[in-house]
Amino acid sequence: MSQDHTVSFAVDGVAVVTGAAQGIGQAAAVALAQQGADVALVARDPDRCAETAGMVEALGRRALALGCDVADKAAVAACARRAPPAAIPRRRRSQQRRHRHRSRVPR
Repeated sequence: MSQDHTVSFAVDGVAVVTGAAQGIGQAAAVALAQQGADVALVARDPDRCAETAGMVEALGRRALALGCDVADKAAVAACARRAPPAAIPRRRRSQQRRHRHRSRVPR
């Protein structure tokens, strides 16, 4: 007997994904974009995130590639200062209000 382990969720904001240039990190970035997140793509070489950025943007979301070696504490701190929410402009307030209204749980 097979079980479906699909998880559905909605994201309204910015997700930060490390290792976003390939593999699981790339898949996570795309999945988060499919659920409504803008995505900050973190990798040692941000140029390698171009394919992932294209996939995220094709879904109508914003992508920002950031270079960072997550094993280097100082580099992580510098990356965090450049990372969202300030680095990726937010959607217009009217869009945010509409989204919040739709996501309310009925009482």
